[in-house]
Amino acid sequence: MKLLNTILADCIRRGRVTVDIPGLDTDRLIKALHSEAVQTLKEIAAVACAEEMSAEEKVSWIQDRLM
Repeated sequence: MKLLNTILADCIRRGRVTVDIPGLDTDRLIKALHSEAVQTLKEIAAVACAEEMSAEEKVSWIQDRLM
């Protein structure tokens, strides 16, 4: 499913596909995306500082979180 999401996101970015979502409040969407990004960065920072995890575990966790 992540591959499909990646392909669709790429098509939208390149302007090959247009998405129209009736009733979409773009301001709410922007706030939600910003909130999600902040939360993701906080989680990554916590993992990066976790002394009980090895470097390999940290990298693996971060990669999984971002996929």
